[in-house]
Amino acid sequence: MSAGSVRAFFSVEVPVNALNFVGMEWLGAGYLRRVREDQRHITPAFLGDVSVGKIDALMGAISNFSFNKFMVHVKGTGMFSGSAKVIYADVTEGRAELEDMSTRLRSMAGSLGIRVERREFVPHITLARVKDLKHEDEVLAHVMESADHEFGYFECSSVKLKKSVLKPEGPEYTDMFTVSASP
Repeated sequence: MSAGSVRAFFSVEVPVNALNFVGMEWLGAGYLRRVREDQRHITPAFLGDVSVGKIDALMGAISNFSFNKFMVHVKGTGMFSGSAKVIYADVTEGRAELEDMSTRLRSMAGSLGIRVERREFVPHITLARVKDLKHEDEVLAHVMESADHEFGYFECSSVKLKKSVLKPEGPEYTDMFTVSASP
């Protein structure tokens, strides 16, 4: 990231204590890096490094963004594989609304010349990342055992443009702009 840019993403935040983690104690294992409860979110669009000038233009554009409140149901766990194994909670209700939000936010950012992540948007909440792949079989067993875990519901009433600063102890997020849902 250069001095004139910001690492940014759009976020639908999960309210603290909104989800049920009873029986999910395995997420605290030493070979996992658990996402802090106050940082759990859904990322409708990851923007990466964006110039400060384009951030200002984006904030102006999203001030006109609108959506209606909707409920998000979170049930079951899964795992993305790749260079960093990601354990996630699945979004089973509210997917269509989140996919629409993602499409519209990506389009808005693209129209301003901001390159957005090309990966298909899959509505999910990252719970942890696997630090030590020697425990991959154990992780997969836990993920399979929790495939039907009922995390619960929360209301999506806002989407935020966030700044992300990566630090050795974990990411630090700062709100840059909030769009509230229509009443």
